[in-house]
Amino acid sequence: MTAKHIVQTFTVLLALGMVAFFVAPAAAQTAADAWETWIDEQTDAALKSAGEIDETQRAEMRASIRSKFSTLAAELKKELASPPQTQDYAILQTVKELRDAYDEDYDRKHEDTSVRVSYTTGDTEIFAYDESIPLAEVDAKYPRDTWLQMLLDRGIAIKNADAYWEYLFLRDTLVHIERQPHVWTSGLFGISATEDWETYKTAYIERELNQIQKRLEEKGKRVIIFNDLSEKHHFPLEKHKDLEKILGDLPNLSTRFSVNVSKVPQTVKALRDAYDKKYNERYATTSGSFSWNRDDGSTVFAYKVPLPMSEVDKKYPRDEWLQMLLDKSISIDNFEEYWAYLSKRDTLVALEKQPDAWTSGFFGIPPTEDWETYKAAYLKQMIEKLHHNKEIVYFGKADVPEAIRKKVEDVEKQFKRHLQRPLLDR
Repeated sequence: MTAKHIVQTFTVLLALGMVAFFVAPAAAQTAADAWETWIDEQTDAALKSAGEIDETQRAEMRASIRSKFSTLAAELKKELASPPQTQDYAILQTVKELRDAYDEDYDRKHEDTSVRVSYTTGDTEIFAYDESIPLAEVDAKYPRDTWLQMLLDRGIAIKNADAYWEYLFLRDTLVHIERQPHVWTSGLFGISATEDWETYKTAYIERELNQIQKRLEEKGKRVIIFNDLSEKHHFPLEKHKDLEKILGDLPNLSTRFSVNVSKVPQTVKALRDAYDKKYNERYATTSGSFSWNRDDGSTVFAYKVPLPMSEVDKKYPRDEWLQMLLDKSISIDNFEEYWAYLSKRDTLVALEKQPDAWTSGFFGIPPTEDWETYKAAYLKQMIEKLHHNKEIVYFGKADVPEAIRKKVEDVEKQFKRHLQRPLLDR
């Protein structure tokens, strides 16, 4: 099986796990026609979700996808009288309808959910909270009806309970931020410093709504088909745990493959134009720490992220760093690679501040007290590790890592074996 075929096969399988259901045809159609229409609709949706496709292979891919949905339909017919249907979301786009549909679950989840949040810059914690706000207080501060109407006025469609939770829970974060005025002047989240709460609030809401929409779009691509079968049609999923496991494994692989081959020209300007905005957004919202320990548990090297971006860009200017990579014939074919290569600048900034690490022999680098010698060795190792050993994932490339190649083939085989077994034995 060629690598190219593997990526296509994976796309076919992934589409089966991601696609959403569509409303069945009118009642006047025969049952057979209804199922055929359902198969065609799922096939078209799956093909669309695959993204950029070589037009010379579209017909072959469609036939392969349709075959899998035909097999699935044959199994579903044994337990369902008509094709699966989902709620017509168009009728749930008024405040009352949304609240009637989702309020009860939201209230219960809010009561049961505790959140710990911490955003740091360097060694300084800028924004943090670890306590829940009573729902009555949130609703008083940002009335639910008014908030939902604001979302609807923006053309935002709330299609499920997850989306309802995401959009409404944003109100809790606003309450926390308002209590911490130093956040407004910190530049955190890429929002211009201000001492005026209303100005900050407007910018933060705008930013977060965009982020929520992106998260929901990505999550929507990985919705597993059997969730709806279980919840809306009482499909006996407990009889299908192995199939559920197979389908459930596909979304994890989806973050590691793409059929879209990057066409970004390998120049500093083109790379920055393509990836800088997303890099800056992720950088602003990334927090945590890295540490490297000896076998006895003692720490050799540690630092918190994010470091101040201005410090990193000043120490290792982005243009110069990218040109250095290009001069070494390094190609950067997607955002994850861009993130991985540029993030190594942060490690260097932190390493330079901790000379004990240079003499530790850690990372397999010979001990030295000379920073430039250590830095050169670290850069050489970093490039070899990221480029040659492919520890960053190559999206859409022909040289798919062998471990992932085998995983795709195994999933395909398990899926085929499962569909060949009698339904009641599953």
